[in-house]
Amino acid sequence: MFTILLITDTGKSYERVSLFDLKIAEDAPDAPVVEIFDMFKTVAPGASLEGDLLFKVPAGEKPVRLYIELWNYRVNTQIS
Repeated sequence: MFTILLITDTGKSYERVSLFDLKIAEDAPDAPVVEIFDMFKTVAPGASLEGDLLFKVPAGEKPVRLYIELWNYRVNTQIS
């Protein structure tokens, strides 16, 4: 399976959320324009995917790392 976590400067981690979790209707006039990242989409070798990952982080916390684990692959990257 897969895990995607956003780690903040407090050391807390947060899982992805949806627009529904953020209590924003996708068709609301003030809804953000997002293209949700599709973790299950097939990608040809050498190709890339783009999309948005949404997290709900408390005010005052700053995102510092993104951790992704997909089967045997692990990526732990710093966010600047």
